[in-house]
Amino acid sequence: MFYTILAAIIIVIILILTLILVVPFHISIYFQKKSLKIKGNVSVSWMKLRIFKKDWPEKKEDEKLVDKEEPEKKKTKFNVRKLLKTLNLFLEALPHLERIIYAFFRSTYFEKFSLNLKLGFYSPTDTAKVAGYFWSIGSVVNVIPNIYLTFVPDFQEEIIDGNGEFEFKLRLFYIAAESIRALTKKPVRTFIKELRTLNK
Repeated sequence: MFYTILAAIIIVIILILTLILVVPFHISIYFQKKSLKIKGNVSVSWMKLRIFKKDWPEKKEDEKLVDKEEPEKKKTKFNVRKLLKTLNLFLEALPHLERIIYAFFRSTYFEKFSLNLKLGFYSPTDTAKVAGYFWSIGSVVNVIPNIYLTFVPDFQEEIIDGNGEFEFKLRLFYIAAESIRALTKKPVRTFIKELRTLNK
């Protein structure tokens, strides 16, 4: 009876891990800039269940509470030798880390790319030139499905405003496989170990 329950638990764990690796995560990023205010959010969902959401900027009251509760951190001295050593270790580990980067792009599926800009420069001539460039790019890019690029010139004032929304799916299977493979290489383990000592 005990071994049956244990086997069932192991099977359930394996199924859950398989689902996490195979079923993609849906990531949505939104931002908006208007005048001097910048706001946005990032949300992550899996199987239509939202598991993470982060808004920025956070509420000022929350930031004040955090500042009061957190003790003052000691300032770490800048160590050039340590930085150079870390950089050299990174270059040694890079050939193994490149496969993780390739796996990331291979596992990413873009669903939506939307960018709306409103630009204005001191010179109306410069504004007109930039508008021409953006409209030329937009006429080509907007033909691609799920990509939307709009541009509104402002000849009255200097301004850089806009908003954007990016949605994509990320499957972890290949990323996890390449990460495990990279961790079996000594240069990668040495680099990670050195990174841990940077903040000490």
